[in-house]
Amino acid sequence: LSLGATYFHNELKDLITSDPTSWKYKNMAKVCSKGYEFTSSIKPRHNLSLRANYTFTDARDEDTGQALLRRAKNRLTLNTNYRFLGKGDINLNLVYVGKRDDLQGGLGTRVTLDGYTLVNLAISYEVIPHVQLFGRIHNLLDKEYEEVNGYGAPGRSVYIGMDIL
Repeated sequence: LSLGATYFHNELKDLITSDPTSWKYKNMAKVCSKGYEFTSSIKPRHNLSLRANYTFTDARDEDTGQALLRRAKNRLTLNTNYRFLGKGDINLNLVYVGKRDDLQGGLGTRVTLDGYTLVNLAISYEVIPHVQLFGRIHNLLDKEYEEVNGYGAPGRSVYIGMDIL
């Protein structure tokens, strides 16, 4: 069993961002990002590992006090990995991203984007020494979500391939 906790506090000057009304770049005079992260991992069997990670982030423009855009306060990741037959791995990954502010179109009006949860699955197997076949499915449950307001993220995506190690 492994447990960890981290506190962070970052102050940035002249953060480059864009102005949604003019589409020009601008600098934010001072930004503060602070929060904490908790991690845990356990290996209950030699071929099974479980990990969890939770992060709370409060990122703000120090001049206006407003939350920075597209930065979720809450993020949780759960990961399970199972090693089989000495040559294969199955990995199940769950990612939760909480609500966050963004802008509505080019108007500069703030909106709150819903949080979302993604489930990802991956499998790999070394068929012969130094040759591994793999497959993964991102967004296994085909969840509709937006990372940026007005721009849909990809639905279920399937990837297959081969690695020469």
